Amino acid sequence: EVPEYETEIEGDMVDGFTVINFHSGTGGDVPPTDNPQTGDNVFTYMFMLLIGLLGLFKYTYSYVKNN
Repeated sequence: EVPEYETEIEGDMVDGFTVINFHSGTGGDVPPTDNPQTGDNVFTYMFMLLIGLLGLFKYTYSYVKNN
C-alpha cells in the first residue's frame, strides 16, 4: 500500500500484472510558487556582436591600409 493512494491490480502471473495507483489525497498537485532562474543571454549576444564588429572593422582597416 502507498499512503494517500488507492491501488488497482489487474492481470495474472501468466499474462503479467498491471498496477495502477490513484491519488486519493486532498489538494492535488501544488504548483511551484517561484519560477526557475533562467539565463538571459542578451548581454552574451551583444558581446558576441561587438567582437564580430570589431573584427570586421579591423579586417576592413587593414585591407584599406594595405591597398
